[in-house]
Amino acid sequence: MDKTNIKGAILALVAIAIGVLVLALALDGPSGSETATTTTTTTTTTTLPETTTTTAPTPTVRAPSQVTLVIANGTDVDGAAGKLTDTLKGLGYITEQAHNTTEPQNTYNIFYLPGWEEEAKVVARAIGAINDQAVNTLVQPLPINYEFAEVGDSVIVIIIGKDASLINSEPVASPEDVSSNSATS
Repeated sequence: MDKTNIKGAILALVAIAIGVLVLALALDGPSGSETATTTTTTTTTTTLPETTTTTAPTPTVRAPSQVTLVIANGTDVDGAAGKLTDTLKGLGYITEQAHNTTEPQNTYNIFYLPGWEEEAKVVARAIGAINDQAVNTLVQPLPINYEFAEVGDSVIVIIIGKDASLINSEPVASPEDVSSNSATS
């Protein structure tokens, strides 16, 4: 038997002995005005296993010079994709030739290939996403059945849609300004 079992057995024997003594005294009854009081105190100690706290690593975001993207205009505003392409190129991104979508697009989308989500979030902030919720709405994995053929070597595809309510009309921010906030969404 290990020490814990021995201690438990001794504790049980002591408790039985005290119980027998209390029972014997109770059966004899108090004599005169005397009353017998017995107090038993049991202490239990529990040792919990050590816990370890693990912090998730902060995602590494590639520099704009390592990110290739393409922009397609899904609105009736002539030159919108070209203008955004020039702006992002000025921020250091590698850009493919701007295109128009074959059908009008209602929503603004920023699609990314697997492994490029954090960079897509930085792009969303750089082009003026209004908050983290907007970033999470705009930035989505590129659908498997996506039909936009002019992706080229791009890892991020931006589709400019009619509803730009999640994008500020303010000037585009630099990637350095927004990349430090990319892990908060």
